[in-house]
Amino acid sequence: MLKQIIKIRVKQFFRVAAEAGFFRAVFLLAMICFGLLAMFLKLEDKSYQEIIIVVVAISILSIHLKRKDREFINIYSTKPYFIFLTEYILLGLPLLGALIYYGFWTYVLYFSLLLALIPFLQINTRATNINSWFQRIIPDNNFEWKAGIRKNLFLFVGIWFLGLVMSFIIASVPVAIFVLGVFVLSFYEKPEPLQILLVNELGVTKFILKKIKNHLMIFAATTTPLVLAFLIFHPHYYFIPFIEMMMFSFLIAYSILLKYAFYRPENSSAVTGIFSMIGIISVFIPVFFPVVLVLSVKFLVQATNNLKFYLNDFN
Repeated sequence: MLKQIIKIRVKQFFRVAAEAGFFRAVFLLAMICFGLLAMFLKLEDKSYQEIIIVVVAISILSIHLKRKDREFINIYSTKPYFIFLTEYILLGLPLLGALIYYGFWTYVLYFSLLLALIPFLQINTRATNINSWFQRIIPDNNFEWKAGIRKNLFLFVGIWFLGLVMSFIIASVPVAIFVLGVFVLSFYEKPEPLQILLVNELGVTKFILKKIKNHLMIFAATTTPLVLAFLIFHPHYYFIPFIEMMMFSFLIAYSILLKYAFYRPENSSAVTGIFSMIGIISVFIPVFFPVVLVLSVKFLVQATNNLKFYLNDFN
């Protein structure tokens, strides 16, 4: 079955490239290659080594927890663990190769162990009473947050709580905000049904502005307690969580514009995931930030033109 899965992944890759178009696909490929090169060079800097490993591991873990074929493979494959592990090794191969090149054998061992453990993780996302309570306190307009929290409740709350209680450790809050920010960015990958888009009866400009404002407010409400706890113990480094909050606030707006630039009712675009990853990379590689800024302007224009087809009656 492994061969069939690999064939499917290759077909999916070419489908995404075809959906993106030739020039956009070339641009995305160039960005990915540049990101891998930047990762390779940054590994020489000791201060970035653990961060890069954790980010790559969390990204693969996120893929594992969100993949829709996990149950299918568990049922119909005789060796589901081997299939998952092979895919995750292939995804982690650039980092493994770089670690081996530099001779960081301890990190090779740690990262390999993380890859070996990820396929074992099975998170039950069924609704609970606690989950229902969280659903009620999230505003109805923020349905992306409702759906995202429902699927990732224990991870989301657990990371938030750990960041808060361990805020006396300087890295805890920045890492918690980063992980939570990455979770939030994943909330915008799936488009809503047309009925939900039309329910507020807003024109395109008002819809986009209200959407961005509401989601930035709930993100600020979520991260502010973490920032305040960080300031109590590390007031001299006040700028770290504030810069991080500003960057993720911008990336949330970017993700919303990206979502509606490619919006089709109940039809997800694989391209959005790639552009979203570019946004996340910009947190670590500042040279990507001007690219994300330019893309944001492009997606604003594209989203405005795209939504006119659906919201024109309300202008």
